[in-house]
Amino acid sequence: MITDSTPSRFCDIIEYMIEGHTLRTTNTNDLYFLSGKRMYEIGSMSGDYPHIGSHIPGEMGGIWAYPIKVLDGFSFEIVEGNDTWQLNDCKEFSHFFAYAEFHFERNDLMIRRKEFVVEDQPALFSTLMIENLREERRDFKLRFISTFHIMPDWYSFLSDSDDRIEYVNGRFIAYDTKMRLKWGVAVGGNIMPGSYKIEDMKGILEYSFILFPKQTKKIDFLIIADPENGYRGALSKFNGLMGDVDKLFIEKVDYYDKRIHNGVRFDCSDAFFTKSFLYAKANLVMLTADISPYVGKFLLAGIPEYARLFGCDTAYSIPGLMAVNYTDIAEDSLNTLARVGMKQGGRIPHEVSTSGNVYNPGNVEETPLFVIACWNYFKWTGNKAFLDSMYPLCKKGIEYTLKTCDNDLYPKGNAMIERLEIGNKQVDSVSYLYNALLALSHMAEIERENEEAVDFKALANDIKRRFNEDWWMKEKSLFADSLGYDNTRRSDGYWTQVIPIITGIGDEDKGLKALKKIEDERINRWGLVHTKDVDNEVWTLPTGILAKAEFNYGNVEIATNLLKNIAVTTEYGMPGSFKELIPKGMCFMQLWSSAIFLQNIVEGIFGVEPIASEDAVNIFPKLPKGWEYADIKALRIGEHVVNISYRKHSKRETELIISHIEGEKPLRSIITLFTPSDDFQIKIDGNLISSYSLADIYGKKCARFTLFLKPHRTVKITVSRIR
Repeated sequence: MITDSTPSRFCDIIEYMIEGHTLRTTNTNDLYFLSGKRMYEIGSMSGDYPHIGSHIPGEMGGIWAYPIKVLDGFSFEIVEGNDTWQLNDCKEFSHFFAYAEFHFERNDLMIRRKEFVVEDQPALFSTLMIENLREERRDFKLRFISTFHIMPDWYSFLSDSDDRIEYVNGRFIAYDTKMRLKWGVAVGGNIMPGSYKIEDMKGILEYSFILFPKQTKKIDFLIIADPENGYRGALSKFNGLMGDVDKLFIEKVDYYDKRIHNGVRFDCSDAFFTKSFLYAKANLVMLTADISPYVGKFLLAGIPEYARLFGCDTAYSIPGLMAVNYTDIAEDSLNTLARVGMKQGGRIPHEVSTSGNVYNPGNVEETPLFVIACWNYFKWTGNKAFLDSMYPLCKKGIEYTLKTCDNDLYPKGNAMIERLEIGNKQVDSVSYLYNALLALSHMAEIERENEEAVDFKALANDIKRRFNEDWWMKEKSLFADSLGYDNTRRSDGYWTQVIPIITGIGDEDKGLKALKKIEDERINRWGLVHTKDVDNEVWTLPTGILAKAEFNYGNVEIATNLLKNIAVTTEYGMPGSFKELIPKGMCFMQLWSSAIFLQNIVEGIFGVEPIASEDAVNIFPKLPKGWEYADIKALRIGEHVVNISYRKHSKRETELIISHIEGEKPLRSIITLFTPSDDFQIKIDGNLISSYSLADIYGKKCARFTLFLKPHRTVKITVSRIR
């Protein structure tokens, strides 16, 4: 019979994970996503599985166990007398990142469906808690309906044959007839069904039970796939996993709790930003995948259309991953890209399917972005072994990129804009090549390849000089978006106009003019438009890049508003997920959206620039109006861990507190602080200092000085107006 259960631990976990944040919605028409490292599920918050997607039309939802899909979905029916209730009318959906819960209620029957994917197994549990609210006994039948569809991932070049379903001892197995011993899935409950039926590709398990007055029944269902050993492998693990369902659930929640709530922690006087920081960390955990042996470990780019490895998406996300010390998955992702890059002679791929097939070998900006990402990783970690392994590949990558250039050193080919009407030399690809050469020069210095370091820096400077002559459109106060035939400047109106500003390839005065032009003409209520006067959709990535540029130029209010718009996407559709468009649209969970939000908090609000290999960090905190304080804790820079707190006590005084809580050596810190007026004083631990320099940073007055933070020391710095 179906067992009674009142899992108090489950209730405690719900309250703990919410922590006062609203992750519930009664608008259940949107999609949700649940994942582990080897399986994910996409369905509707109503409780069913709509046909969605464009890459394989209508097939992007359901249950996927890389590199195959195993189910289009599953459903439940409650039969009481002549009434059949399909559980696809969810009243309230709750999302907790590690798991989700559906709430159904009808005819004095309350049902909770709790769902989670086992973290390191291609297995999904769906638990029903069925409560009789009446004062009378009731007799029911419960049907568990699985819609099987075993098919390979899109662009995988794997064959697809007819599927077959069989009933085996209370469970269904299904397999691809051509891959019978390799691709398979098993589904079933924790009790024996009273009957079963197979209709087309549906397997129906039926259970009879009685509910006494105010009684609650619990039943667990398991879907386990095996893309390597087929249905036999799935069956062999079924009983063990089913017997550990409660343990696996607690392990899943504890794992997410540690990844999200431990480590780097952020708090500020704006509660929306504080909770969004947690959500962004959670999104990165959800997108972590381990597709071995086909691909490796990396982060999925976007859900539902881009659940695979992308070069540019990964590279853009590395700074955000490092900012919250997700060093493990950052290194895994770079290593996974590197393995493909080595096979391609240094060229970093754009898109790799979950079968390992390289669908797009790489756009021209992708390889420079990878070099920059490797350098960003090293800046945070100081991991010399990593740099030793990556430096030869990064050199090969730049050699490949330079071969795409004419004598003008401008790469040719598709970059971030993949549209026919743009010129074949694009502003982002040349900007990122410039940044990559500077990064490679720094790498060469550390590798003691001094001549190479000089050559790479000289080449970068040459490109910058040419760029400011060839790409600047004085009459428009903008850089060209692309160069056409005979290097004619084109103003195509694309968002990539912001990239020469963020990379520093544009001269400072030109960058300031271009930034003002963008602010005046290309920002709407949500952020930076994709294409001026043509496409007013706002993407999170361009808006996040613009936010970083605004922070760099000291425009804190504009930057913070842009950053808030990225986080606002978590309030649309699936609660807590960062979307691809603002406020919603395209992928409903997008890797670079959450990553660039985190990057801007740490590098923008706190102005953190790590130099781990030199036991150093630069700190330039900035608070927007209305914020009284911002704190970041457990920030790791190589072997050092620091806490940073920045507060406004009044218009007359700000306070910066830095605690060096881990590390054996002193941490050299270059501190830059806005000054309240020309007449001010700086105190460190109550003592006046005079050894600072004054700087005018983009029209804003600042003071700058160097501290050597000894281990386990806390320093309080105040800047105050004298009169």
